[in-house]
Amino acid sequence: LVPLQTHSSSSAMASRIIRLTPNEYVHVLDSNSNLTRVEVGPQTFTRKDHEEICLGPEKLVMVPLGSYCVVLDPVVRESSADSAPLVYDAYGQAKLRYGVREVRLPRGAV
Repeated sequence: LVPLQTHSSSSAMASRIIRLTPNEYVHVLDSNSNLTRVEVGPQTFTRKDHEEICLGPEKLVMVPLGSYCVVLDPVVRESSADSAPLVYDAYGQAKLRYGVREVRLPRGAV
């Protein structure tokens, strides 16, 4: 991130707006709740005053055909479907399945 300059309001506004292309993401820290969330493209993300970009924009990890990846401590979902909503705790953080390893294949490989 580039520090904001006080003499130019257009550069300050430009650093608040992030255009995420498909398969890009950013980590956003909310200083009010002290929680970090992930915003995934495609979207135009406008950072609020109490938010800070911790990481990104970065490209999503794409698993090539004939390969696999292992996800440690994956998130808990309401059902076994990949598109099912996430389960959150009382503080708004996604619950994790600690100690679990999940093997993932490329989409459409099965």
